[in-house]
Amino acid sequence: MMDQSQRTALLAVAAVFLAAGCTSIENEVCKDRESFSLDFGGKIVSVEDACDECVTVLTVSGQSSRCLETRRTMTAFKESGGSVQVPSKHKYYPHLLEREDDWDDCSSIGDNDERLKCGCCLLQGTRHKYESGRGCYNIVSTERRAGGFGKTINTKDVPQSSYYYSGRCR
Repeated sequence: MMDQSQRTALLAVAAVFLAAGCTSIENEVCKDRESFSLDFGGKIVSVEDACDECVTVLTVSGQSSRCLETRRTMTAFKESGGSVQVPSKHKYYPHLLEREDDWDDCSSIGDNDERLKCGCCLLQGTRHKYESGRGCYNIVSTERRAGGFGKTINTKDVPQSSYYYSGRCR
């Protein structure tokens, strides 16, 4: 039998393990997900966190599998133009790559319908963003301001019908 101090110690250890588990990814399907990234010289980058947020957001419509749709080609740097074939052993998740903050913003929206609209918007492309009250928009270009301080971001609103219809992503 355990005495009171042993039980207290065991409960403390169990609480630490449970707390550590709370900070991990919520969806097992996202565990160890990585994406090919040309921006990092062909480096493979983790997309676990963005995947987890994406699955959370799209579950309401039953479309969470769209989070793991991958593409085999990617657009190359503007200077070189064209596209690059992703090596066959790697996956490329453009809607997740380096977009943890965008997906986190979606999952923090309180209304399920608007949260889903946000997720559907982000699935449209890497330059798509979503703001509550404004909706989905596309970053058309960025320009340095005169004097080199700061930049101007030019955007264009995206019609809701092009990314969301009747409670589902297009």
